[in-house]
Formats: sequence, structure tokens, C-alpha cells
Amino acid sequence: MENTIETLLTNKIFIVIMVLLCALLVYSLLKRLLKLIIFLLIALFIYVGYMSYTGQKLPKSSEEIMEQVIKTKDSLQKKSTVVIDSIKKMKKANEIMEGSSEEKAKTEETASESTQSESESENK
Repeated sequence: MENTIETLLTNKIFIVIMVLLCALLVYSLLKRLLKLIIFLLIALFIYVGYMSYTGQKLPKSSEEIMEQVIKTKDSLQKKSTVVIDSIKKMKKANEIMEGSSEEKAKTEETASESTQSESESENK
């Protein structure tokens, strides 16, 4: 084990390889963090824009921000459940309407078939 460490630290090629690997690791971590930071900044700008557009005051502390986020989340959940329920009701109504139109079409088909058979029997 000591021989391996000594070889790695004394050989210039291994040192260069280790430095390059560390640099790649740091670069990939910074790249991911940069993406996260950019996403958070965009979200912050959207939030500030929304607050100023609706005329609400901007919170001054992180606790106020969390309270407003929770309130907004709750109101969005309530609105979404109302929308989902209305969509389900509309689907059921459409299914009922389609079912009654299919029954009506079947009834019309049987009626037309019976009138055709009656007219054929009269013609004979």
C-alpha cells in the first residue's frame, strides 16, 4: 500500500492524471451547481414579478416568504381539485351523451330495418 502511494506521488505522469481527474470532478460539480443557481434565480425573478404584478408587498424575511409560498400552494391545490372535479363531471356527461346517442342510433337502425322488411313483404 505504501509502495503504491509512493509511486503515485513520485511519478509525474500519475500526478498529472490525478490533477486532471480532480479538475474534471470540480468542473462537473460547478456545472451542476451553476445550473441550480440559474434555476433558482429565474424562479426568484418570476416570484418577484408575480408579486409586483398582483400588487402585493414583497416579504422581508424568509419566514414571510415560506408562509406566502405555503398559502399559494394550498390555494393552487384547492383550485386544481375543483378543476379536476369539473373535468371528471364533464367526462361523465359526455359518456352519458355518447351512450344515449348510440342507443338512439341502434333504435333507429332496428326501426329502419323493420320498415324495410315490412315494405318488402308488402311488395311481394
